[in-house]
Amino acid sequence: MVFIGLDLSLVATGFCEIRDDGNVSGIGTIGSRGKDGARLLSITNAVMERLRRVEVGVIAIEALGFGAFPYTIAKLAELHGAIKLSLAIAEINPPIYV
Repeated sequence: MVFIGLDLSLVATGFCEIRDDGNVSGIGTIGSRGKDGARLLSITNAVMERLRRVEVGVIAIEALGFGAFPYTIAKLAELHGAIKLSLAIAEINPPIYV
């Protein structure tokens, strides 16, 4: 089982994969392509592709930061929604927010 940490971003989404024995099995960033819907799809597809490779235990996502500009918060909220929808479609447990 793998524990997944995600730091969602419109530019470079960070991820970390930790096996249940405590060893890190993956760490890095996922870049994005396009704008608006194409960007959301690009990031979401890349995240889901990583998740398909492992037996997902728990997914922790960094909560939205409210120090950002309102436009940025709105776009990040869209990304959070796209990820949550994709997890539900794939029947993966909903994430916890940290």
